[in-house]
Amino acid sequence: VELSLGGGEAQNIMKLASAAAERDLTEFFARWGLSPNEDTAAYMAQFEPETRAVCYASDDARAWARANKDAADVAGKDVVEASASANGSKVTLALGTDATVGESVLGYEIARITLADGKAQREVVGFSTEGSYTDDASALGNRTVSYEVTAVDKFLNRSAAKALEPLKLSGDGQHAKDGWTVATNMASDQDVVPPATDDDPDAPAPVPASGRMVDDDPATVFTGTSADADPVMTIDLGKPTPVTALRYTLQGAAEGAPLGAYRIEASLDGEEFATLKEGRLALGADGTATLYFDNGEDPWVCTYDARYLRITAVGQANHPLSVGEVDVFGPSGDNVELTEADGIPAIGVLKSDFEYQPAMDGQAARSTPKGSVVFTGSYKGNPAYNVVMLYDEAGNVVGGTDADGNLVASQIILAPDPGDALLGETSEGRWVYWIEPGQLAGAKLPAQVRAELYRVDDALTNVGQRLTSDSLFAGVPEKLPEIELRSGASAAAND
Repeated sequence: VELSLGGGEAQNIMKLASAAAERDLTEFFARWGLSPNEDTAAYMAQFEPETRAVCYASDDARAWARANKDAADVAGKDVVEASASANGSKVTLALGTDATVGESVLGYEIARITLADGKAQREVVGFSTEGSYTDDASALGNRTVSYEVTAVDKFLNRSAAKALEPLKLSGDGQHAKDGWTVATNMASDQDVVPPATDDDPDAPAPVPASGRMVDDDPATVFTGTSADADPVMTIDLGKPTPVTALRYTLQGAAEGAPLGAYRIEASLDGEEFATLKEGRLALGADGTATLYFDNGEDPWVCTYDARYLRITAVGQANHPLSVGEVDVFGPSGDNVELTEADGIPAIGVLKSDFEYQPAMDGQAARSTPKGSVVFTGSYKGNPAYNVVMLYDEAGNVVGGTDADGNLVASQIILAPDPGDALLGETSEGRWVYWIEPGQLAGAKLPAQVRAELYRVDDALTNVGQRLTSDSLFAGVPEKLPEIELRSGASAAAND
């Protein structure tokens, strides 16, 4: 493929770098947020892919590698020694290697693994040159995570990945702000111009103060003014991110006014924006206001995918505006677990019929039949908009087969009777998932199961379906015990 330029600066850089290295550097540039277009991808693909971790190269590592050409490398070797522990939504990893490695290790690449629809999703979340690393995974809410740790040596080789045991998080869904930037049309006296240096004798570019809005410190207040138009703040989250709410903070006295009338919009490409919410902000006694994104018609929170969030202060042109901090939240709150009875998962064979809906209004009673294989658990959420799915260790939906050979299973999600009130959020709901006796022929039960809890925005159409929580794996007993379910009581396992 012939080298041709003219696709823009970023595309030209990717082509020229791959031409100079005679390697496909797609992964390297992806780590720096650059994506090749179709023409650039075709040009880079003619070269052999670069497999070394060149994105972590440094002058010190290169100098060491030149001086220690005969040192042991870690390429493909099982040398990583690591462990992980969770405190709420923050996971601390202890990092190290065995004694065979010596001084050749440059650092450790950390990849976070989550499961959705039974499939693993892998994301590199950090690189550490120290003996520990903390991953703030609060945006995941009550999800299960595991980690892979890969050592990278100063020759830029990768070791074999060390897979760590899964952990269950508990968080409020607040997104970490690593890599966020804020662009605004407001001018501020807090903007600074760094002094010229010998290395940069020309006038350095001004450093905007807008970063104060997302620096995790509400005390560093940004104040600015837009003279000719409504003030606009556009937050670049760095990557497509699930968002459900935005929190605005302005505590204490400030030179400018707090955000009043507002419009919040979202975009994936920074060009086409869709309105998420409009209104007038009212700060609480603690100086904060949380704005939940809904569909304007129903009382539940919706989830949107966005890389850019644009906040417009409607009607506040030529008036100083102050912002202490802006926080963004993803899905949170919902939780799902597999129930244990006497220290073992409450999985077994139903001892007698379980009537979960009595006969009423001319409709027959509905029940789970005796002899069904049942899986039971608890959840936190809204039963009108939640559903539970079970997966085995291979990522397959757990179920039996019907007469036509189709996979089939049943589930109900239960909540305390609200009486005359509307059915709403519950913190102690129960769910039952079962395979009926006639569906068990030819079905082989898995060795392990895990639950996934989904939520939708519309119970009739399933619009907005998203995964909000999942459980750790639980072992399925080789000999299934008998289980009896009673209305208003927890599941009980009987030997």
